[in-house]
Amino acid sequence: MIVQRYSRRYMRRRPGRTMLSVSGIAIGVAAIFGISLTIGTTRNAYQRMFSELAGRAELEIVASGYGAFDGDLTRLMANAPGVAAAVPVAVAAAALTSAGGWSAIQVLGVDPSRDGLVRDYRFYRGRMFTDGNEVVIPVALADRTGVKVGDALGVMGSAGSVSLRVSGLLEGGGAAAFNGGAVAFTSLAAAQRLNGGAVGITSIQVVVERDARPEEVQRSLQSIVPAGMLVQTPAARAALGEAALFGTERGLGVLSVVSLVAGAFVILNSFLMGLSERTRSFALMRALGMTRSQVVRMLMGEAALVGAIGAVVGMGLGMALSVVLNAIVAGVLGAALPPIRLTWPPVALSVLLGPGVAVAATALPARRFSVRSPLELLGDRRAAGLTERPSAWLPGAGLACLLFPILVTAALVWNRVGSERLVSLLAPAMASGLIGAALLVPGIFAWLCRPLERGLTRVAGTEGRLAIRDLRRHRIRSSLTIAVLAICVVVSFGFGNSMMISVDDVRQWVDHVTPYDYFARRLWPDVGTMSAPTMPESLEGVLRSLESVDVVDKLCWAATRVNGVVVMSEIGSYSGAGPIAQEVAEGDAAGLYERLESGEVALGSVLAKKLNVRPGQTVTVQTRAGQRPMRVAGIISSYTGGGMTLHLAWPVGVDTLGVSGVHVWMLRAAPGRRQALSDALRRLGVEHGFHVQSMEQFRATVDGAMSGVVAALWVIIAFVFVVASLGTVNTLTMNVIEQMRQLGLMRAVAMTRRQVRRMIVSAAAAMALTSLVPGVAMGFLLAFAMGASHHAVTGYHVDMTIHYSLLAVTVIGAVATAVAAALVPAQRAASMPIIEAIRYE
Repeated sequence: MIVQRYSRRYMRRRPGRTMLSVSGIAIGVAAIFGISLTIGTTRNAYQRMFSELAGRAELEIVASGYGAFDGDLTRLMANAPGVAAAVPVAVAAAALTSAGGWSAIQVLGVDPSRDGLVRDYRFYRGRMFTDGNEVVIPVALADRTGVKVGDALGVMGSAGSVSLRVSGLLEGGGAAAFNGGAVAFTSLAAAQRLNGGAVGITSIQVVVERDARPEEVQRSLQSIVPAGMLVQTPAARAALGEAALFGTERGLGVLSVVSLVAGAFVILNSFLMGLSERTRSFALMRALGMTRSQVVRMLMGEAALVGAIGAVVGMGLGMALSVVLNAIVAGVLGAALPPIRLTWPPVALSVLLGPGVAVAATALPARRFSVRSPLELLGDRRAAGLTERPSAWLPGAGLACLLFPILVTAALVWNRVGSERLVSLLAPAMASGLIGAALLVPGIFAWLCRPLERGLTRVAGTEGRLAIRDLRRHRIRSSLTIAVLAICVVVSFGFGNSMMISVDDVRQWVDHVTPYDYFARRLWPDVGTMSAPTMPESLEGVLRSLESVDVVDKLCWAATRVNGVVVMSEIGSYSGAGPIAQEVAEGDAAGLYERLESGEVALGSVLAKKLNVRPGQTVTVQTRAGQRPMRVAGIISSYTGGGMTLHLAWPVGVDTLGVSGVHVWMLRAAPGRRQALSDALRRLGVEHGFHVQSMEQFRATVDGAMSGVVAALWVIIAFVFVVASLGTVNTLTMNVIEQMRQLGLMRAVAMTRRQVRRMIVSAAAAMALTSLVPGVAMGFLLAFAMGASHHAVTGYHVDMTIHYSLLAVTVIGAVATAVAAALVPAQRAASMPIIEAIRYE
């Protein structure tokens, strides 16, 4: 109890030091917590969306491509063993028309007499629909659109515009929360009318008997459904949305680990300062009977307490960060995501990491401090092991830590390890590399001291020389701060350069794959469901009859499976002018269209990487007639659907997947007739119910999404630089405290306050300049390593370039961060009265 009381008294006596230590852990935990919460919320949003829609149904039966099929199959499934109920559903992708424009909505056609076996409807107002001209919607959707019970709701489907009268409003939650609340429930006949008059259904939702096992029922049903039909869990539809999140998860995950590593260095620096300040106090307590184990327990207890407080504060900051990141990810995916919800995995991770990282960072110095005898600690503060020369084993340990990321990079480049395992190794490899670089910093600092001293003497005079000598006197403390600054430089330049390369590649992809002037569409398909209202294929004749048009191509998307993996099928007709041949990453681009039209397929690069498939090999595609082997004609660098794409020629896709309707018409104007084509398309859009988007508008949309990626990068980098500023404040504050009497004497013999400030700011600048040597070197290595392994990790083929503007911003940011952090301790040192400084103990 006495020992614990002493620890608490010290923490209260040094609130600034304690706050800095807490802040170092808090910011690292905030990054981990905020990023984990954002990724978890986004990933769970897709899974929960389909699970909530399914209600009590544990299985569903769908056709390949999620197209329509004969509803008579429902009766057969209802009588199958283990099935308690089988309920038909017809899903229609539609657009809600209002004064503000069109917005995506999912219309579910159900049989109200049987649908209660699967879903519960809680009415806020009104009643269930009774005929094919009525609809019920969530109250939140009604509030957004200003619709009331009894009003007409304008819905644009594949067959055109339909007006449905609102008979009731649903409370939130359950099925009403599907698609972010952008959902409407109507009769099967009304949904089929929106789907273009198709008489079929799109899903049979199966409720399993209480005593039956869903896995066994799934296998049983799969054996009796017709060829081309699938029995799956409702959450299986989330696979497309999850695939689109892969790259975002990888980048944010690695950056969160980096933030935590930087925070560990900050708390280690603060811990060493506290030990240095309390050396004589510990010596007296040891002389009075305190044992070595008590010293260690007390120091570990302090670290655990600081880590716990940092974890709590970090979770609060992480919640705010997750809100920002959630908005950014939603913009990148082009989908409405639910609000952030607190879940236990990020909380548990933060609770473990906060105290865990704090204890791990301080364990070795605490043990080393405890073995010193009271006489050593009383006689010479350097005997505490806090200001002595760095240990000889540090360079060797640093090189050993650097070996791990080198081996991982080599495995990535030569593909010696599976992709899934590689992804799991990225974060620890990054952490190991940063720790290794930090362990090499003391040697680099000693090597740079002489040229730094000469340079700063020329710029800042005697104050520069004094600053370097003070840093050299506290080499371990200075090296830790330099290491944190170096980590900032590595992350900002190395990782940032990799992300900027990816952003540039996406923008180049947009230019290459869209040699068109205009797009005609109702809505772009949703990322998670790839559903949107289509337009009739018969519209092609009308478009081709325009005098101002030169090329008319069409695209349609549908979900299917390739080698058992859920993918997005892109079915198109390209007229020899389309995008595919310009983005062939593997295979022969010449004659690609002809091979696709003959029945071969092309794979997105990410999908090909996941399946380990090369051109000329065969994949198994789930078609409406069952499993069908298809030869791979080429690998395409496609960012659509996160690269998990199967490309088919239009007649082949219609035949194999049974798709109908067109999602997007792609048009190129005749020479000199671009404006005439725009006017003609807009007139047709009013008549046939579609939007016209120019190539410039499409590019602006993509640029907006990429700006979100860049914004996410800068948010995380800003967090890391804040950690670096804390480390700099820690070091300079302790330096000021330890030499307060010396500063008072120098002030007494004519040193001005301005010279004191200049000396401390020069020390900060020296640490920042030193950090640039390992930081820029490691940043270049990281940038080239990530560029070389980019295809192995993501499946995308990108050209390696260096963004020197990013390097310049990083260098300026590191120096500015250190100098700004030095202002507070510099002002404290300069403003203290001379008499008080001389008497300071």
